[in-house]
Amino acid sequence: MDSATEKTAYKILLASGLAAREEFEKVWKQAESSQSSFCEILARSGLVNEEAVLEAFSKATGTPRVHLKAMEIDKGIFLKVPVKFASYYKFFPFKIQDGKLWIAVSGLRDIRTLDEIRLGLGFEIQTALAPEPDIQEMLKRYYGVGADTVDRIL
Repeated sequence: MDSATEKTAYKILLASGLAAREEFEKVWKQAESSQSSFCEILARSGLVNEEAVLEAFSKATGTPRVHLKAMEIDKGIFLKVPVKFASYYKFFPFKIQDGKLWIAVSGLRDIRTLDEIRLGLGFEIQTALAPEPDIQEMLKRYYGVGADTVDRIL
């Protein structure tokens, strides 16, 4: 995640009122002095749960939330999206509609990353938000052994 996206995530969560300003500032300072992102450190801190973070991002950006486990997924989509690509960019492709590839992500994505996905796959990209564990489970469920192998390699 680039620094502009990190700052946007920080501002959204600060405005959400999910925790005290001082707590978010403490996490922000930890992120600035480490290799981890603000959202990674926030998740490890236990200060705010992932569902609340996703809800705040959804409200602020208008990005829809999806419940991947309850969806029926067209398996043909996996012929168009290699497991290596989905694992590397940490998303789960769940539908193609009107020439757009819908992907589930667990946080905000910067324009550069979305452009890389668009160019790499040849689809316009539409994002939706889902919890990270759900994305990982769906990758393993639908891509099978390939997802496990790629996970270990990455």
